[in-house]
Amino acid sequence: MTLHSVVLFIHIMGTVGLFVGFGFEWLILSSLKRTRDTAEANAWTAHLPMTFGILISSLVLLLVSGVRLASRPSLLSQGWIEATLAGLVIIVPFAALGRSRVRAIRRGVSEGRTASEVRRQSGDIILWTSLGLTTATAAGMVLLMTAKPNLGASSVLLGIWMVLGLSTGHAFGRR
Repeated sequence: MTLHSVVLFIHIMGTVGLFVGFGFEWLILSSLKRTRDTAEANAWTAHLPMTFGILISSLVLLLVSGVRLASRPSLLSQGWIEATLAGLVIIVPFAALGRSRVRAIRRGVSEGRTASEVRRQSGDIILWTSLGLTTATAAGMVLLMTAKPNLGASSVLLGIWMVLGLSTGHAFGRR
């Protein structure tokens, strides 16, 4: 077993963890959109800190291992790595915006908002669009890491995934 294989394993596990976290977030927010009472809303929002912990720890694993994997000078100039880094820069503000909306939902539930207020707040189109964009962009980055296309193809592919994410998130927000 080499150091490279261990770092690659950590990178893959970080990816798995990231999508587990996204899945929990989609589940929790979808459930909050249908909540019938404040007790149910409390039960769902109680899982948000764990979900955030999964997302952050997975992201740290991904970034640290990704920097190590891409640290060879010959790799840094590859188009798929450049596009992946650009994708990260693009989605960070959207992820932060979505996270602030999720925190507001959790705060509202803890302050005793009614179920109808929680449903309205958890159906926020900006929240869902942000979640769709970050999830789909991360999936697009996995595609880039797998196929390793040049910069032009990487940019097009990542753009397609971003549009899919925006439209999917928007559709979920409207439902």
